[in-house]
Amino acid sequence: MADQYLYQELDVIKKIGALKELPSYIESNLNPNIILRDYQEDAFRYFISYVESDLIKNKQIHTFFIWQLGLVRLLS
Repeated sequence: MADQYLYQELDVIKKIGALKELPSYIESNLNPNIILRDYQEDAFRYFISYVESDLIKNKQIHTFFIWQLGLVRLLS
């Protein structure tokens, strides 16, 4: 896998079904008019899979996800 790009390695993880499911609390904390796009859901799933694995030593992390959504997606 050393000769692969990160997105290729992540694709393998997704194809073998090793990603954690998206917790319901993520979508339930969004505005009801906002539906996560596939790449956004995948980003959360990759992150959760990494944080819950043994690969990370310091579990006290602070993460903030930001996406440039445009005016159409900015709903209050």
